[in-house]
Amino acid sequence: MDQSSGKCSCGRNQAVRIPREFKLAGNEVIIRKLDDKLIIEPIPVQNNLRQLLVIAFVPVSLLRVD
Repeated sequence: MDQSSGKCSCGRNQAVRIPREFKLAGNEVIIRKLDDKLIIEPIPVQNNLRQLLVIAFVPVSLLRVD
């Protein structure tokens, strides 16, 4: 499904309005460039939890992901 959307700039940053039907889960995304395309993917929740534990200096080996 293709749809156009608006883009705005603020200094060196850019923002793109993502329509509701393309809503992404979570609070953070991974952005990468493939040729002339931008790929935007949500970061899986377990990765967010793993990063939080690393920041809190808890060994990742103690993390149990079922």
